[in-house]
Amino acid sequence: MAKLLLAEDDEPLLFNVKSLLEDEKHEVDAAATGTYALELILNYSYDGAILDWELPGVAGIEICRQYREKGGQSPILFLTGKADPKSKVAGLDSGADDYLCKPFDTEELLARIRAMLRRVSGPPQTILKVGAIAYDPDRKTVYFHDTLIEMSKKEMSLLEFFLRHPNQAFSVEAIMERVWSSPSAISPETIRPYIKRMRDKLTDKEGRSQLATVHGSGYKLSSN
Repeated sequence: MAKLLLAEDDEPLLFNVKSLLEDEKHEVDAAATGTYALELILNYSYDGAILDWELPGVAGIEICRQYREKGGQSPILFLTGKADPKSKVAGLDSGADDYLCKPFDTEELLARIRAMLRRVSGPPQTILKVGAIAYDPDRKTVYFHDTLIEMSKKEMSLLEFFLRHPNQAFSVEAIMERVWSSPSAISPETIRPYIKRMRDKLTDKEGRSQLATVHGSGYKLSSN
């Protein structure tokens, strides 16, 4: 199973490809705009990304360029209607690992994704550590004061977001937009139980927690 980012502005196609990948037991974050896709790929760890070229806000090729410029190593596949040779060359030169034109055969897409994931090489993901909390994105494990902590997938996604933005306060609305792939399907009341469960799990014997409520601003993960 791999964690994948899928960016596609054609909503029926986005839904279909996401379902196809999930049937293959992959975890998929979906983005219908380039702006959201860029935010996701720069702030979260993915085993691979499938990008459309023509996305609202930020083009797929620009997402690829910015990601590579910031040191991103995960493989990227362009899934696009741009079939001319110049576009293929430009896409690959921007840092993409593969290029598949629409319309496409679903079995070929899955085969290319399997091949892309097999080619992944390089150092493992860096463990994210803030204070007494350590998270391994590869193994999906959370340690608090060197003790393994059980967390759900969504709790881990929420924790990863806070670990990548330590000492920064975020409103409930900002957390909804950045952590939930479909923020319109949830409400602030949905977020608060996740925060409470995480805080309970990440509180030491003296009753201290790094996950703090910032009155008037939201929540933040303190480094001490």
